[in-house]
Amino acid sequence: MTGGTIHNNESGYNAGAIFGNGANITISGGEIYSNNSRYDGTAIFAYCSNLYLYGGSIHDNYTENSYHGAVYFTYDDQASEFVIGGSVKVYDNYTDYYQ
Repeated sequence: MTGGTIHNNESGYNAGAIFGNGANITISGGEIYSNNSRYDGTAIFAYCSNLYLYGGSIHDNYTENSYHGAVYFTYDDQASEFVIGGSVKVYDNYTDYYQ
């Protein structure tokens, strides 16, 4: 993703905006906001994937039943990489798991 927006999406399970399974996900611009998921990774759910966040913003996303908010990154025996750098902004994402 190099620009544009992903917003106002809703998932009954994981990943309100982006779901990756064995994927290469690179975000260098754009905006991911106001997405909702019932469980993990309300903006991005990355399983056994490479996730690179270099720019753009991820904000105001909400998850209902998990303590994993905006970005959920997990892996098994596969080599996976999660890199945050550049000017990416991740803020004001929340969960009600502990409320």
